[in-house]
Amino acid sequence: MAKTKIQIYDPAMCCSNGICGPSVDEKLIRIQELILDLQKNYADEVEVKRYMISAQPMEFMSNPVVAEILQNEGPDKLPVVTVDGELLTKQIYPTKEQIMDVLKK
Repeated sequence: MAKTKIQIYDPAMCCSNGICGPSVDEKLIRIQELILDLQKNYADEVEVKRYMISAQPMEFMSNPVVAEILQNEGPDKLPVVTVDGELLTKQIYPTKEQIMDVLKK
């Protein structure tokens, strides 16, 4: 069985996961914990890749869903999260419940 591919397209941040600096955004801590949980407990079922627009701009443009959002709605719609190429969320990170719902399908 093929792994579910979750791709996270982050806005520009100060470091690769955004968990740095004097004030850390709680949503960035939550998504990082979710990624670590998926990698630890669902490694056989899920592949998670995370991209930052300032470091990997070609990844954003090579994904048709993300490229269309950026071209039509702008970078303020980031983060964008796709699952197997389909849009899951834009402008917010998904909850653990949203991810688990996708994995059940």
